[in-house]
Amino acid sequence: MKVPYPPSGSSFVVDIDEQGLPRLSWSLRPNYLGAVLASAVFGCWLYYAVGQLVQYLPEAKRFSMHFFGSLTYAFFLGTLFIILVYVVGRTLIYGPTPHWITFGPEMLYFEPRLFSRQQIRGVKQVSRSELGAIRLQLLARRQFLTIDRGVERLEVASGMTDEDLAWLAEVLGAWATQQQKGFSDKPAPPDDS
Repeated sequence: MKVPYPPSGSSFVVDIDEQGLPRLSWSLRPNYLGAVLASAVFGCWLYYAVGQLVQYLPEAKRFSMHFFGSLTYAFFLGTLFIILVYVVGRTLIYGPTPHWITFGPEMLYFEPRLFSRQQIRGVKQVSRSELGAIRLQLLARRQFLTIDRGVERLEVASGMTDEDLAWLAEVLGAWATQQQKGFSDKPAPPDDS
């Protein structure tokens, strides 16, 4: 399949991978201001939680349940803060994570993996036989592009503009249609009986 060129102003790049297969790649610029503000908010919550924990430390014997709740709250906020700082720091050091879809003759390959809300392990490839509906959905004033793989619904290219998502939905639909036509147009094997 030849991938059509994306619309002008799009963040998609069409190229060929190492095996000679067409590939569509993009990278999203992170919202640095939002990341810094989120880090600051989580840092303030963590400071407050640790302050509460230190305040109740001398009275821990009398109020063990309250102390345990404060300790759990501080641990949860601390974990969130560490994860957020790691993600922001990694993005600042290494830059945005590249994403791509490689269009094989019978398989779509995704990097990084796609995730559904029901599964922890991501999906790296979807075969033509597993590919279900390709949907553009509007949820909470945001457009989402999803593909079905069996009973799983996987989100593709989150954070893109509505125009880019609509174009990508057309490309994925064209790949699925082309493959189905090519498969159904093959002659049936001769009958040996």
